[in-house]
Amino acid sequence: MLNKNEKSLVINNVKQLGDEGLYNLPEHHREEFVNAIKTNPDNSGMHKIFEHVYNSKSSNNENSDDLHFDANESRQFPLTMQKVSTSELVIDKEFVIGPHASPYLIDVDSLVFDGGSITVISTALNIKAKKVTITNKPSSKQYHIAILGQAGLKGRTGSKGSEYVSRARDGSNSYAPSTGICTSAGSAGVGSDGKNGGVGGVGGQGNKGIANWPATIEINSFSENSPILEILLKSGIGGDGGDGGIGGAGQEGGHGGNGCYSGCEGTNGAFGGTGGNGGNGGNGGSGGSGANGNPIHISCPSSSRNLLSVTAESSEVGNVGNGGDGGDGGKGGSGGIGGKHSYNGQNGSGGENGNSGIAGTTTGTPGSAPRVIYNYT
Repeated sequence: MLNKNEKSLVINNVKQLGDEGLYNLPEHHREEFVNAIKTNPDNSGMHKIFEHVYNSKSSNNENSDDLHFDANESRQFPLTMQKVSTSELVIDKEFVIGPHASPYLIDVDSLVFDGGSITVISTALNIKAKKVTITNKPSSKQYHIAILGQAGLKGRTGSKGSEYVSRARDGSNSYAPSTGICTSAGSAGVGSDGKNGGVGGVGGQGNKGIANWPATIEINSFSENSPILEILLKSGIGGDGGDGGIGGAGQEGGHGGNGCYSGCEGTNGAFGGTGGNGGNGGNGGSGGSGANGNPIHISCPSSSRNLLSVTAESSEVGNVGNGGDGGDGGKGGSGGIGGKHSYNGQNGSGGENGNSGIAGTTTGTPGSAPRVIYNYT
């Protein structure tokens, strides 16, 4: 909460939005503003409300019955709006509004930045201040007001590669054809080699960033010898790509069969099977695209335009996901036990570890910077 005077308002129609000053723009800027909104299409009902209420031809329409919002014909009214109306509002800490909060209106006589800042994330904002004062108290932020979009969500992590629950088939044991005689006994069977682990799944693409909502800032004056008011504008950056899945572990090699052991005779044990190789890690996912910025309207006296510093940045593509780790090679199978006066079989060698996946590739596109529409009075 910015101030004890903050209150929630239930808005039932477009006229109430106008009465509360949420879209209080000069007539000659309405068309420019709504056209800028239309360049960033969005299927949400709130976006269509903005497109409607800023249109000069529909700004006086008192009802919303002609607004068909989404595929389910749902209505956005009534909606809740937060409003702060007071003689003086002091911003002495970092205030964050959103993401996706109710539309926010600040209507004050005096707006004082005393080491604090206002950050609004994917939320509609309107500031009306008769006077802005900026103290020399340092702030942890490089701005006083930031109107931002929300970053896209990170892509899902790729699935782990397939693995085998049991080891490979064991070799058969050798048995004496008659008691005490191993001379004509068959050789013990070699353990089967383990199969390779599966490749890890590819990481999912990062989600597209979420745009900043349209906003208006109206300032009537600045205090004498005021420092510069710093405003940062940026839409939502793309979400990072998901990491590749871990490769599946290689299958353990089968155990070698035991040699014949009967009386005073015996035969050698068989070799164990080689472990399967670990599966390669999955490749990382690509970063999501940045969201195109929605317009911002700023009004201030022409004599004070040098006290405004507005930085409008494009929204970056999300980082690519890392490749997944390779799976562990399977253990070699144990050698079979040799009979009397015979040798045990050698253990099978372990499988090789899988290779790591490669990082994702950049396929997304940056989002455009929010367009600033100035009105110098």
